[in-house]
Amino acid sequence: MRIGIFTDTYKPQVNGVVTSICLMEFKLKENGHQPYIFTVTHPDVNLEKEPSNVFRIGSVKFWGNTEYRIAKIYSQTIINKVRELQIELIHSHDPFSLGIMGHIIAKRLKIPEVHTYHTMLTDYTHYVKFGSLLPKEAAENYSRVFCNQVDAVIVPTQKVYTALLNYGVKRPIYIIPTGIDLPQFYQTIPPKILQSFKTKLGFSHQDRVLIFVGRLAKEKGLETLITYQKKLQELNPFYKLLIVGAGKYLSELKELISRLSLENNIMFSGKIHYEDLPIFYQLADCFVTASTSETQGLVVLEAAASKKPIVAILDESYFDIVIHNQNGFYYHTETEYLSAVERIMNDEQLRLKMGARSREIAESFSADSFYKKIISVYKKTLKNKN
Repeated sequence: MRIGIFTDTYKPQVNGVVTSICLMEFKLKENGHQPYIFTVTHPDVNLEKEPSNVFRIGSVKFWGNTEYRIAKIYSQTIINKVRELQIELIHSHDPFSLGIMGHIIAKRLKIPEVHTYHTMLTDYTHYVKFGSLLPKEAAENYSRVFCNQVDAVIVPTQKVYTALLNYGVKRPIYIIPTGIDLPQFYQTIPPKILQSFKTKLGFSHQDRVLIFVGRLAKEKGLETLITYQKKLQELNPFYKLLIVGAGKYLSELKELISRLSLENNIMFSGKIHYEDLPIFYQLADCFVTASTSETQGLVVLEAAASKKPIVAILDESYFDIVIHNQNGFYYHTETEYLSAVERIMNDEQLRLKMGARSREIAESFSADSFYKKIISVYKKTLKNKN
């Protein structure tokens, strides 16, 4: 099958959407299909070294969030390329520039179109300047209109499925949790390497490490984790928080850390290579998150695959991965968060038991399972369209 994947988000960006797309691209190739990526240009990409299945469209930084780029929504050149490649199905991963282009081409050439709704747009309206320009109601309406014009919609969790139904989406919606490359997170990192990384990050042998992984962005709830860390530090000065990731929100977070006098208690990794992620998970004792903006939370799944207990704010996006009292705890309040962390940190047997249960839960999110479910939707969509 020849699939045209249209996305504003692709390598060299590092986030959950890119992880999902790259995994699917790999599994499609592995199983004899031909995926073609249509995405934005990026200043860190050498076009001469791009794989032959990747086509970049001229783009500019998105004014609301300069970490992202947007391209024009129409290109006769790309329409001709899609026709030349004899694309059988278009799969869009963003509802904006390249998603719109993919939709226009699908209608123009009468090609079936599947869309994956990766992001709860209502949690990202603060990126549009002038505030009221994109209120939450507008984000809901836009999501409904876009999804109702494609042939099928894929969502990662029940949370997103319910939201789209409430918005008024009438197209077929399939719940398919994104998988991950489980063996990558199953590998055992030698203790010397783990200790070397801990030392470089500024941790001592006595420190107990909580880890958060993700973009440094307002919607990730990092202020909450940092604020809670103040009380944790008072309970035990060896409880440290490691924040892994990069983003434009770093300066605001550092200001908060300075006001709370937590400079020696919270460490930042900076931007890292995805291949090094298993090292960071394994050097930590517990994964924590306060984000309610996730559609699935791939980093939580990666932490589970890495045998970490998880302390997560109560949010439906985590229900498939975190089972309360089995592989971690949910919390509503600071008191509940502190209690959960204390229980895990002070009980090695509980920590190991929860870590083992996390690994068991992660088993059901394999890359093969993800691929089989996606390809099933492709086949149904093609059959229904024809």
